[in-house]
Formats: sequence, C-alpha cells, structure tokens
Amino acid sequence: TEGPVSIVTSVKVEAGMWDAYMSWLQTGWKKSLEAQKAAGIVLGYAVYGTQARSRDEADLYLVVTYKNMAAFDGLDERMEPIMQRSFGNQAARDTAAVDREKMRRQIGQEMIREVVFK
Repeated sequence: TEGPVSIVTSVKVEAGMWDAYMSWLQTGWKKSLEAQKAAGIVLGYAVYGTQARSRDEADLYLVVTYKNMAAFDGLDERMEPIMQRSFGNQAARDTAAVDREKMRRQIGQEMIREVVFK
C-alpha cells in the first residue's frame, strides 16, 4: 500500500562552511520542523551525511516525511504562520535564503514514497 511521502533535498556544503551550515540546521531549520511536527504537518525529519564521490555530488541529505500525499493539500496556507514565527516576514526569509546559499548549494530535490507490504 502507499505509505508516507518524503521530500529528500540533496545538498553540497561549501568548503569551510560545514560548521556554519550545521549551526543553521540546528537552529532555524530544526525550529521550523519541530513546529511543523507539533502542528501535525510532518511526521518527522532527518539529516544524513555522506561522503561525496565527486565535488559535484551531495554530501548531505535533508529528509522531511509527511503522512501521505494529501498532506500537501493547502500546505502553503498551513505553513505560513509557522514560517512567520520561525523566520520572520518574507523579506527576512529572502535575506536568509541568500545567506544560506553562501553556505551550501542545493543539488536537487525528489519526492519518494514508502511502499508498505501487507
């Protein structure tokens, strides 16, 4: 049967920025995900480190898991209050996004779905 849905974001941390990016994940990103979890928007989240085989491959994966595909219906509206509390207004979020890009480069993003055997 169709199970939980995860969004997997592939990230390449820029040279010398590992500690700074981990600090941001530990504070802003985690705060937002904990609020989403408390609101029942996400089931959970995780960070996975890996050894990239080349300089263009990801060395970090951010995984956010949702109950099912229906969790994405109206997601923007449900997320806005959390984003406002976690990161401030849209201008502050835009500035933070630019600053974050100095620490890491997003390689890609994919949606995966667990297949649950009966």
